[in-house]
Amino acid sequence: MLQRVFISLFLIVSGCEASLTTNYDVDPAETPDVSNPDSSSGDVGLLDMGGVADMPAEMPDQDLDVATEDMTLADMPADMVVDMPRDMPADMVPDMPVDMVADMPDQATGPVCGNGVTEAPETCDGNCPQSCEAMVCQTATMSGTPQNCDVECSYQAIVTCTNNDGCCAPGCNANNDDDCVVDCRNPASWPTGWATYEQEVVTLLNQYRSSSQNCGTRGTFSAAGPLVMSPTLQEASRCHSVDMGVHNTLTHTGSDGSSFSQRASAAGYTGFAANENAGKGYSTPASVVQGWMNSDGHCANVMNPNINRVGVGYYLHATSGRWWTMVGGINGN
Repeated sequence: MLQRVFISLFLIVSGCEASLTTNYDVDPAETPDVSNPDSSSGDVGLLDMGGVADMPAEMPDQDLDVATEDMTLADMPADMVVDMPRDMPADMVPDMPVDMVADMPDQATGPVCGNGVTEAPETCDGNCPQSCEAMVCQTATMSGTPQNCDVECSYQAIVTCTNNDGCCAPGCNANNDDDCVVDCRNPASWPTGWATYEQEVVTLLNQYRSSSQNCGTRGTFSAAGPLVMSPTLQEASRCHSVDMGVHNTLTHTGSDGSSFSQRASAAGYTGFAANENAGKGYSTPASVVQGWMNSDGHCANVMNPNINRVGVGYYLHATSGRWWTMVGGINGN
């Protein structure tokens, strides 16, 4: 009897041990091994979804392209899309970063001037110009106002020759527009009328040289060969005429103390600068050449048989008048 009771108690205890070790609510084979992610069931993937892990198993159908009433998922940072519930209450929008809110269009009120965003039909926002930038040889017209963020500047080229408007328009020169700066070293800036006068002087010089000339105390000179205009001697002549006109001084010495040969070298002349004639006040090429031929020393310079290059510079100063320079050279450029 005692033995039978002992066996029964052993079975009872053995049954309790069995229930403690085998009482599962689900099949152990279906329990995921959390320590080994590769062996887990599909539900364990919720652990990688952040806040989505607490969502109910059955979700109502939602349009996944819509996160809020005014924003799409494409507009939001990727790290926000995962953690944000699909139905965002409208009162959560103000909690978004400032730089995101600023990019949202002003759908209710239209464009807002000064909100940091240039919205059509705005042309600027908070940094609108108060006036149009000045452009050389162009007139500017401003439309709109900074207050409305719609300032626009339009420009039109100046085509007339007008004094003191800050523009030397195409086709204008120092003869008809005080704004045209004369640069004796830049042929493009030299007035066409002045260049024509200079070439006429060369033509007249060669006419005199084509026959013998009596130069008074300097003797009689036989006919000599024609002179060819030298660009470098022309530059030296032009610059000396400008220098004399600016300083209102008729001289062969430059305001910087230079001689005619030094000025020729400075202009790049490679030949030998032999002589120079200057004049003031003569109104035409014919009158200045006639004046030189009536002066013994100037006449001898013109008739010098050794020279074959020449440079002529004419300059008209607004107050000191007309100035002429001729430099004769031997060979060179």
